Amino acid sequence: MTRIFVSEPSANRRARIAALSNEVTVLDPSSPDFMSTIRDGTEEGVGVDAAIECAGHPRALQTCLQAVRAQGTVVQVGLMGGPAEISPFDLTMRDITLRGSLNYPLTIWPRIFEMMRTGRYPAEKIVDDEIAMDDVVDKGFRELLDPNGGKMKILVSMQSA
Repeated sequence: MTRIFVSEPSANRRARIAALSNEVTVLDPSSPDFMSTIRDGTEEGVGVDAAIECAGHPRALQTCLQAVRAQGTVVQVGLMGGPAEISPFDLTMRDITLRGSLNYPLTIWPRIFEMMRTGRYPAEKIVDDEIAMDDVVDKGFRELLDPNGGKMKILVSMQSA
């Protein structure tokens, strides 16, 4: 059985993610029972097989490393602006694979398109806006970084006005 956990600090985004699918467990990373919920939701309470850090935040990377089982894999996708503290001892003792990834393999796109076509991945429900390149700071980054906001994806048009 596949279980998917999503960690999201914004209450508004958590609500939107939960509404997308009942197959996903959406968690608040600041919740005191965050890690126990993950452990309780995995076979024998060992943790998840793989975790993907997408926020670019050191604390999120640490949480991913805590959430994976022994011999699990953590993929670092989020772009961090500085160093993150991790425990090499923990990586070695639990035999965790930590790898970085800057993009997606081309082979994944047919699967994603099929998921969108069949409604399994309702992309239209997470795209909030399409903006001009000139508006990328005010209507893009500021909207997405607003801790009280609920925006998830904003497309940037590359066409000139």
